[in-house]
Amino acid sequence: MPLGLVRLDQRVRWWHISALALATLSLSFNRGALAGTLACTWLVAAAATLILGRRSPLPVLVTLVWLPAAAGWLVADRFGFSLFGFGTSTVQLTAAHFHQAGFGVSALLRLAGARRSLAIHQFGMIAVAAGINFGNQLQPVGAGLIIVALVGYALAALRSARGHSGWRRICLSVSALSWTYPMLLAFSWALAPFGHAIVIRTLDAMVAQHASVNAVALVFVGLVGFTPNATPRLSAKDRHALAAHT
Repeated sequence: MPLGLVRLDQRVRWWHISALALATLSLSFNRGALAGTLACTWLVAAAATLILGRRSPLPVLVTLVWLPAAAGWLVADRFGFSLFGFGTSTVQLTAAHFHQAGFGVSALLRLAGARRSLAIHQFGMIAVAAGINFGNQLQPVGAGLIIVALVGYALAALRSARGHSGWRRICLSVSALSWTYPMLLAFSWALAPFGHAIVIRTLDAMVAQHASVNAVALVFVGLVGFTPNATPRLSAKDRHALAAHT
């Protein structure tokens, strides 16, 4: 989370780190008052981050909204609450999904300059959530919209990668392409209620192969690749044009 905030030009304060440390510590305790109270620190920090960033450009503000939403689900999980009739496993996975796919992917789309894809991604996330709550028909629609958004991200990230060399280029290229298999799993999972799951059938496999890969290879590696103040690698044509104007 701190890396994503830095990439969005949000100041990371000491209480961000402290709250994240306490929220992470809460995962080592059984669900209950102690774990829930520790996680509450991250909810307060996430809400404060949104309030402090309220004057940010709209794409940044949309991305920041996911933090308190994700933190709220984390608090519910650590207290052992059942939200909207869902069991603790679903609550926990929703907290992780909102952190990674909500905040993380939205941050990548913002950094890549893929504004339309960022908007599509929000509708996809909402459709998936609505499908889980109100009708399975919306889940494939949501997964499809997220895939469309990620295609836009991939194209933008690969264009950005061509302007860099070394580890930045490698990171952006990996991030741009790594989501393809995990999202195939997600789309298959969304089709499962209709009897058409073609790739993956168990929740444990989804966590291992979809969530973990996207969190590391897509989001974390992508945020590293978008390290600011990088010096672009000019093509021969661009160098010639620059020389002509000097």
